[in-house]
Amino acid sequence: MTTYTRRKFLKGIAVGGLAAASIGFPAVLRRAQAAPTVLKFGTYEPAQAFSPVKVLIPWINKINQAGEGVLKIDFYPNGQLGPDPTQQLKMIIDGVADITLGASVPYTPGRFPEATVTNVPFVAYNMLEATIAVHNMYLKNAFSGWRDIIPLSMNAQAQYFLHTIKPVRSPKDMAGLKIRTAGKMQQDLILAAGGTPVAESISKVAENISRNVMQGTVGEWQGMETFRVVDVAKCHTYIPFGTNLFPIVISKRSFDKLPAAAKDILLKHSGLELGITYSKEWDDFNAGVEKRERADPRSTNIDLDETLAAEWKKALDSAVQGWLKTDKRFPPVYEMYIEEVTKAREYIKTNKI
Repeated sequence: MTTYTRRKFLKGIAVGGLAAASIGFPAVLRRAQAAPTVLKFGTYEPAQAFSPVKVLIPWINKINQAGEGVLKIDFYPNGQLGPDPTQQLKMIIDGVADITLGASVPYTPGRFPEATVTNVPFVAYNMLEATIAVHNMYLKNAFSGWRDIIPLSMNAQAQYFLHTIKPVRSPKDMAGLKIRTAGKMQQDLILAAGGTPVAESISKVAENISRNVMQGTVGEWQGMETFRVVDVAKCHTYIPFGTNLFPIVISKRSFDKLPAAAKDILLKHSGLELGITYSKEWDDFNAGVEKRERADPRSTNIDLDETLAAEWKKALDSAVQGWLKTDKRFPPVYEMYIEEVTKAREYIKTNKI
């Protein structure tokens, strides 16, 4: 029986022909005799959102075409299997779905402690380099929390920036502002900068900003557009606030039940190649949203020069140092992340990705 290994995850190797050859019947005849194994992919995101349109549906179609008669993935967007972003991981563990997107650090507090490292600001500057870094860190067993799930693509989200209702140039402008955050690290970063962090689901942020319940959020462009935050928070400060782990995962129980041929098909189309595809699409999409916002006369866009960058780094460093002291595992993971991001940049340059 084929087993899921980190080596397979890295290389995306499939041996789909072995199963058919061992049975001794032509693949077409074998497929006609048995119904395919069906997996349910559930997500809270709207069907017309970036991820489903640009990445998830094309990926599912590719697997369904390759797995005709062997493996089929049915897609359930719009929260059909569970609308709460914070419950997506529980959804597959409980067997409501088999695959989901977004077993992230903020939505699973305590589950992936080392992965909080992606929240550290001023390290990775786009999704592509962060994704390659966390992929390789996973292969080196840097992250715990994967006991009953398997990542099909180890993604980090695109870079987070600060989006507010009034211009924020420096930390002193944060006074009195309630800012939505995702996870403990972002909460501490906002506190260190002088603001007040507010925990809230991304789906409710635009409404709460429009009601002045909060005055801004930390977030990446795709989420800001999908959930209409850019309609109400028109001031954007380009502080690289880091990002969050955002993998595509399958429950180990669902994966283990798959026939060997179905596992091979799924693994062949997963792993680093999928992560790179996802990252390039997401970074390109975000560049388009940013371009539109910069061109919008209603928007204020604040880039960091060297002086402002140093001011923000100094303000946020106390939160980073505080995080490093909370667990003896964090300093070496932090050093590994910096190293892997540096390697990722070289990998991207060398391979012209």
